[in-house]
Amino acid sequence: GFDFSLSNANSYADAHTALGYHALCQTKFVNAKDLDNLSSNYESKSDFLSNNFDDACFGKATFHTFKKLVIHVEAIQDVGFLAKKSALDFMNKFDVVCGQAYEYTALSKLCMHPLIDVILFDVSKSVQLKPKMILSACEKGKKIEVMYGILRNEDRLLKNLILNVKRINECTNGKGIIFSCGSEMKNLLGPQDVISIAQLCGLNEIDAINSISENIKSVLVRAKNRKM
Repeated sequence: GFDFSLSNANSYADAHTALGYHALCQTKFVNAKDLDNLSSNYESKSDFLSNNFDDACFGKATFHTFKKLVIHVEAIQDVGFLAKKSALDFMNKFDVVCGQAYEYTALSKLCMHPLIDVILFDVSKSVQLKPKMILSACEKGKKIEVMYGILRNEDRLLKNLILNVKRINECTNGKGIIFSCGSEMKNLLGPQDVISIAQLCGLNEIDAINSISENIKSVLVRAKNRKM
């Protein structure tokens, strides 16, 4: 799964294992304009759960953790902060770098930015993903992450989710989507439930399965190759 949390990480990992997941992606959120002030000596150990789990907790199952950075861009001019050396040093300490913006032109820039591996799409916001934007992201090997966790009891958000995921699906033939629960453990669903949501949004069964498996692997490969 591509689900993540900084708080209660051990409990969150327990839940992932019980539901049948084999990986946990933990996230640090930062604003783009703050990247220049972050120390190049930043150590993520204080923020993230160790990759060394107790056998008593996970038995003999293989379980992996990954570190993910979400960079929120408030305005188009803030995209420039991603090019500074201090920002690059900071970003390279994470397994995956994700971009998020609520302003259309800033989101368009993130879709084309070579340092961003994933575009995080928040269905609770009014920004819509348009075909040209989606294609520019996917042509560069990026995926678009959609959080299903905020949909509970929100018919309006569900309609927004279905509309936008169908748009992504049409542009990418189902190859460019990742589903995640968000940062709250209470929103975590089992793999089959997430696959059902993906199919509700128009993905076929194989693409729905890949939205919580193979597409995530391709993001990790892209991120690794980007840093070489």
